[in-house]
Amino acid sequence: MGLGIRVVFYKFRDISYRYPVVRGMVSYSVIWPAGSLIQQKFIAKQELNYYQALRFSIYGGLFVAPTLYGWLTIASRIWPKTTLRSAITK
Repeated sequence: MGLGIRVVFYKFRDISYRYPVVRGMVSYSVIWPAGSLIQQKFIAKQELNYYQALRFSIYGGLFVAPTLYGWLTIASRIWPKTTLRSAITK
């Protein structure tokens, strides 16, 4: 791994530990458009709609990830137990 890539990796890891919502935002910004492109491929579209994938990336990263992070933070305070029943309720 090059020195520059290593520095970026360690900076990202440090930021994601300090701000866990950022990790979720990056994850959803990658997972949602990937899912969109896979879905488009399975329904046999001739060309992939990259603008739709971009919209999924923005929506997943800037709306869904922070919303889920907020909900799980609140739910963990309401239901602090770590049992299966509590996890299903959350």
